[in-house]
Amino acid sequence: MLSHNDSRPGEGGHDADWRDNVMPYIKKMHTIEYWRQDDKLTNIEALTGDDATFPILYIRFFELSDDHDYTMRSVFKQASETAKAMNLPWGLYYNAFLQGDIGRHVATVNFYKNWTDLDSPQKWKETYEGLYGENTWDNFIDTVNGTFKNQWDEIWVKNEWRLISKQILTNKMYAKDLSNMKGFFVFNSDSSIAEETIRNFIL
Repeated sequence: MLSHNDSRPGEGGHDADWRDNVMPYIKKMHTIEYWRQDDKLTNIEALTGDDATFPILYIRFFELSDDHDYTMRSVFKQASETAKAMNLPWGLYYNAFLQGDIGRHVATVNFYKNWTDLDSPQKWKETYEGLYGENTWDNFIDTVNGTFKNQWDEIWVKNEWRLISKQILTNKMYAKDLSNMKGFFVFNSDSSIAEETIRNFIL
């Protein structure tokens, strides 16, 4: 997973370009994260076209509860089966290293072609109950709320690498749009400029 770091591009102007054209705009870098894709539950086969076709990334982070973390696998297995039934690009990613108090344990990411698609309703509840039975959705949401003590969303736009929007969600505000990302990814978060956080994102 980490072997690509042994052959990272350094020569040919890469480091100089990073030093001259990126670092002057970064006030602070404080976290480097490595995330590993769950290949069995991910549904990136539903993606079509190249990466530029889906420039908007809807990322949801989860912080596991200390008491009910054992239900996480079943929650995401059911979410995966529901996404696949809708042919929705969806994926699941685990933080590869311990985070301490940061709490960024799990992430899901959705690819969107445009902002209009975010307004389009997704039939998560109807599809879920079609798979698991009538009136099962509320129990699923209760399980999600017990499994995670915190959730929050970030929206990234490719080729801008700028944090556009961040909404903190409590475990009682679980939104329907679970998410997906293609492949293994790494990012450095800098921050002190809340709405202008630069992300170094590497697929």
